[in-house]
Amino acid sequence: EFEKRLRHAYAPKLPAYLIFQEVFGVKQQPNELTETFVARNRARIAQLPYEAIQEELELDMIYGQLHKSVREKVSRDSVTTFDDLLNAARGVERLRIEDLPLSQPKENQKRNAVTFVVEPATPSKNVAKRLNS
Repeated sequence: EFEKRLRHAYAPKLPAYLIFQEVFGVKQQPNELTETFVARNRARIAQLPYEAIQEELELDMIYGQLHKSVREKVSRDSVTTFDDLLNAARGVERLRIEDLPLSQPKENQKRNAVTFVVEPATPSKNVAKRLNS
């Protein structure tokens, strides 16, 4: 943890255009928690060389990259802080998890079994010669 913070503090700074590419170039994956996605992007935005970026601007930047299922259920106008966004997104994610079907094996699926066959070892030629002599 200390090494990670040290590297972050003294690592060469990325130019702003590369940071923007990282923020806008990656959308939230379907199996990625919104909390993780938002935290990663807020850390990227914090690296920008500007004095301060308003939270509303950060929200606009990150909201557009959220997964469609979150954006469909949480309107941008309904959230004014990241806490609001994360609380609403957690509710959406809980519902999405509840809607997932339980994985049950199908009746007609066969089990994949591994069968080991042990064959008697054949003696090498040298051993066979000694046995025959």
